[in-house]
Amino acid sequence: MARAATTADAFNAVAEPRRREIMDALTHGERPVNELVELLGLAQPHVSRHLRVLREVGAVDVRDEGRQRLYRLNPQALKPIHDWVSSYQHLWSVRFELLEDVLDDLKQEDTHSQEGAGQWHRQAAAPWTSPSPVMRKSSSPAPSTHPGTSSTGPGPRPSSSGSGGPAGGAR
Repeated sequence: MARAATTADAFNAVAEPRRREIMDALTHGERPVNELVELLGLAQPHVSRHLRVLREVGAVDVRDEGRQRLYRLNPQALKPIHDWVSSYQHLWSVRFELLEDVLDDLKQEDTHSQEGAGQWHRQAAAPWTSPSPVMRKSSSPAPSTHPGTSSTGPGPRPSSSGSGGPAGGAR
């Protein structure tokens, strides 16, 4: 299937990263081509070519002021993109709510661990183990780990013949 022309619609026009950079620069107001060239570090013909594409799809407007041409965004032309992306907003909302729940759980765990800080003691453990099984409350079982975590940490365990383990060779 043939690829759509970049000037067919706003979706195709903003697919190019340099055009999005130009549009980002225009969010601060009108700018002449030379200012965009300096700001983006591109050659003037390249910036002019990108502006032409954006102008043809209606994403930017141009007006002459003396010898300068000033470009500005036309947000109405971007409405189809906004409308399309908005249809996915519910997915982001659900993900952010789930993330908020996880953060709340972590805050509660942190609060509970700080409340009993005076009752915690350090148990002998190998240096490759994670902190959760190392720190244990003397009157309760070890804290549970989060899904997807390991009590042994990444990578293989060192051999028992090497140094650095706890005294007496207990692992």
